[in-house]
Amino acid sequence: VDEVDDSYVAEVLVKLADIAKDKGVTLLVETNGVYADTKRLKALLDKVDRIEVAALWDMHHPYRYANENPDETVENLGAYIKYCHVKDSVMVDGKAEYKLMGEGDMPLREMFAALQKIGYEGYVSLEWVKRWSQNLYAAGIVFPQFARYMKPYIIAEKSKLQVDNRGTGYYPWPKETIINETFPDVLDRICDEFPDQYAFRYTELDYTRTYSEFRDDVD
Repeated sequence: VDEVDDSYVAEVLVKLADIAKDKGVTLLVETNGVYADTKRLKALLDKVDRIEVAALWDMHHPYRYANENPDETVENLGAYIKYCHVKDSVMVDGKAEYKLMGEGDMPLREMFAALQKIGYEGYVSLEWVKRWSQNLYAAGIVFPQFARYMKPYIIAEKSKLQVDNRGTGYYPWPKETIINETFPDVLDRICDEFPDQYAFRYTELDYTRTYSEFRDDVD
């Protein structure tokens, strides 16, 4: 039974907005519970109509429990989205079973593409709570995996490519320089710069891969 009174919630948020304004704080209403229905959440935020009150897109709930596709969610909330958190999962017997990022069936690429369409430049954080599922990996595995998965979406300027002496190729990093990168970081950077170049062409072993295809094998 829906026992949430939107008018009352709006009234409280307006009062809190007055306090938040003096503190330089933005209040975020999460797309969870009844507000996983983002049309309803938009109506609430329109009613409040205060710059200090916006939306936190829990990317899991509208998709899993309100049957919204990412474009629909972003179309509903638009500029109200000021923060996002995410987790991956699959549904098993009607319940969400949480997975490492990229190992579930959440439409993550579509979600990030929808954010990019509206020029979102805020944070996307991992929501990970061990008590939800005891079979989750240790934090030392979960968070590096999340960071690696999200790396292509980080808004940052790439360093310029250095032309080789013969003028026939490029170096992602200056020669004879120690770089603070892991092997996966190096592979990701090479894939970003040269995705369709061959990494291997071992005809005798019948193993020919571009850098992007090789990364898929590594993954």
